[in-house]
Amino acid sequence: NIQPNDGLWSAFLNGLLSMYSNLLRIIPASKKKLFYKLIGIEVVQVKENFIFYPAVLNFKRANQLFRGTWQSELFFQNAKENIRNAFKFKENLLSDETKKIALEIQNNNSVSIHIRRGDYLSEQYAGGLAGICNDAYYSSAINYIKSECSNPQFFIFTDDHEWVNDHFKIEN
Repeated sequence: NIQPNDGLWSAFLNGLLSMYSNLLRIIPASKKKLFYKLIGIEVVQVKENFIFYPAVLNFKRANQLFRGTWQSELFFQNAKENIRNAFKFKENLLSDETKKIALEIQNNNSVSIHIRRGDYLSEQYAGGLAGICNDAYYSSAINYIKSECSNPQFFIFTDDHEWVNDHFKIEN
């Protein structure tokens, strides 16, 4: 439900942001810090995911560039209702199959299994994430859920349907 801000001022700001973005692409990374300082922008960056840094919310300058993943919900505590209202599915855009699955999820003791493989199989993640969620990890988690939950209904969300079909034969 995010509405575009149409109008002349919005178009002007979007044009400026586009030019600024293109300019940043041609400035070498080693010079960007100096560039930001020259134009009066303070760069605020979080170092780790999922950690809340309250000091970040103490704005020191009018112009700040926030870099990072901002994965703690505490950064957005003051806007949580606006965010929840903006990010709702428009039911009229959902397919009949999606509506059917959503109803199944609501009417069962549902357990979501997220299997992300795609980019996690790249060299970038070889030393970390790629080896964590292997077949044994998922089997152990599924068995644990079965022992703790009454009649769990499993729903698998993945970017690699073929691999899931080959590796998982789960009842329910």
